[in-house]
Formats: sequence, C-alpha cells, structure tokens
Amino acid sequence: MTGYGKSDYQDEWLRASAEVKSINAKHADISLRLPKAFAAQEIAWKNLAIACLERGKIALSVTYERKDATLPQTYINQALFKDYYRVLQSLAQEVGASSQALFQLAMQAPEVITKSDQDPGYEDDQQVLEKVIRAALQQCDQSRRTEGAVLANKLLGYLQIIKEGLEKVEELDPVRSQAVREKLKTGVKTLIAAHAIDENRME
Repeated sequence: MTGYGKSDYQDEWLRASAEVKSINAKHADISLRLPKAFAAQEIAWKNLAIACLERGKIALSVTYERKDATLPQTYINQALFKDYYRVLQSLAQEVGASSQALFQLAMQAPEVITKSDQDPGYEDDQQVLEKVIRAALQQCDQSRRTEGAVLANKLLGYLQIIKEGLEKVEELDPVRSQAVREKLKTGVKTLIAAHAIDENRME
C-alpha cells in the first residue's frame, strides 16, 4: 500500500513540518531528512516511524525554522568566578599588588565563561518536532489503511463476480454437456453414413 501524511506546526517562535511518503515493501526501509540541529534524534525518530508504520519503503522529511535568529549562548559560572577572584585577591594582598585587574583576570579564567551553539529552546522544540512527526506518521498510516480498505472491497467484488460466474457454469454445464454429446453422436453417425461400404462394389 502507498501512503502519505503531512503535519505542520507554527507559532510566534518557530515553524515546523513533517512529510511522510511510503510504498509497499516486505521490510522497513526508512530514509530520513532532518535539520542539522536535530541529527542526534535520527535513530529515535527512525524507531518511531517503524513503530507507527511497521514496514514499507518510507521517506520522512522534517523541516524546522526558528523565527528569532539565535546567537551562541553565553554562560557565566558565577561560583567558579568567585573562587578565582577570592584566590587572586588573597594572592594580591599577600604580595601587596594592586587588585584593580583582578575582576578581568577572574573573568578570563578557564571555564568561567562558556558558549553553546545549541539553542536554549532546543528541548522544547524537539518535543514539538516529535509531535509533528508522530502526527504525520499517523496520517500516513490512516492513508494506507484507507487504500487497503478500498482494495479489499475491490477484491471482494471480483470474488463475487467469479462466484456468480461459477454458479452459472454449474447450472449450465449439464445442459451444455448433453448438447455436446448429442452433437458428437450426430457427427459420428454422419461420418459413418458418408463412408458406408457399398456391398455391390465388393463383388
């Protein structure tokens, strides 16, 4: 059975879409196109497709777009910054050095400032995408079931025609057999009569 499903989602922050196409096959063969940001979900979403559709050659395409352009997120480890600052301040006091540059030094210390390319709303967006994918898969499954029901009805119709034809054959067969038998007898008699031996010619 072939199947098709599509689901869309849109709010003030993001737009997402999932499209599923499938054709009949003995086993599950899944082609998955995902946004790069969600590449880590490939196996999980392939398994979701198998769970929903079970088998077939399946093409699943997912698109995703955030309306707010996101920049790398900056995080400050405040506890680590304070530790560095206290240590530097203590050392400055011990040696009688100026403490004016301690803030900058502590901020530049390792792991105090970190950046992440991952969107802070990644997990929420992932849940939205999964819902969109699931809806498209369910729509595709329903599409296949509908096509299967139509095909089943056609096959039942063909079976009914065959059954009615067989009943007519069974009804007409005795009459036809008798007619064929009589026709053969007549043909044989005609053939024998046409080749009857002339006794006078045998003398």
